[in-house]
Amino acid sequence: MGELALTMQLIIVPYFWFALWPVESIKVDNSPGKKAGMIMDHSVPLILLVIDYIFMNANPIPMRHIWIVLTVSIVYLAMNCIVTLTWKPVYEPMTWHGTALILPLVLLIAGMLIYIGLSFLSQWKLNKLGYDTFLNKVERNKSTSVSRGTKSVAQARIA
Repeated sequence: MGELALTMQLIIVPYFWFALWPVESIKVDNSPGKKAGMIMDHSVPLILLVIDYIFMNANPIPMRHIWIVLTVSIVYLAMNCIVTLTWKPVYEPMTWHGTALILPLVLLIAGMLIYIGLSFLSQWKLNKLGYDTFLNKVERNKSTSVSRGTKSVAQARIA
């Protein structure tokens, strides 16, 4: 489920750096360790996931899994809304009042667009690597006896 982690990191990290970092960094100015921890928490996972996605991972990201990302995002936003409205805002810019209602919707749409982009990039990358037979079967949601490492059905039969 690396595609879910990568998609969520591609939503969370930019949101943190652009919307939350200016406020959060001031709160921990007296604690360099906490500041370093926040920096690492919001950069290292994304860096590692991107390295994995580009250089190591040959797993397809099928469009049919977009519903998983959508479900996780909606559940997270619902929990965020409940906590914010009953106690205090989880993130100060996301208050769930007035124009701040637009932000969760924008993040939800951004997440879907990011996932769609990753799916297309995944298809392109796997086609370039020669995994087109496997990719076609995955996209058609058919079971296959061809392993991820096999480049074509003919090669699988020979082996």
